[in-house]
Amino acid sequence: MQQLALPTFSISTKEINSSLVIFDIVRRKWVANTPEEWVRQNIIHYLVHIKHFPIGLISVEYGFELTNGKKFRADIVVFDKCLMPILVVECKSTLVKISSDTLSQIAQYNATLKSKNIFVTNGLSHYFLNTENFIDYKYSSSLPDYKSLIK
Repeated sequence: MQQLALPTFSISTKEINSSLVIFDIVRRKWVANTPEEWVRQNIIHYLVHIKHFPIGLISVEYGFELTNGKKFRADIVVFDKCLMPILVVECKSTLVKISSDTLSQIAQYNATLKSKNIFVTNGLSHYFLNTENFIDYKYSSSLPDYKSLIK
């Protein structure tokens, strides 16, 4: 798989019925190793092993409903100990350029989830956004660790 702009992690992969699968340490199961999944799994390892996010407070493909009744899934949502979202992560394949459409997508998700922090990545480019009032976003290229986000 493609090298990402992240540290290298020992991520378990194997072939099942001629398809490559990857082990998701959060969901504790093997999933199809698509280009987007490769990015998602590397981000999960980054969150857990580098940024010290508790694995038990991470949800992958978190399902929720927007106010208009449409159902969506956020790639990754991290919660605080009161189970309030503190980070919403949108992962794209390395072939997908992060654009205003990507940022609009996660902003739409966050209108419901109400996290103060958003992280968007294609594995090569990373965008961390913080908002205190859900309107004015402050951009950074680096993601704070878990303890910094819960302060």
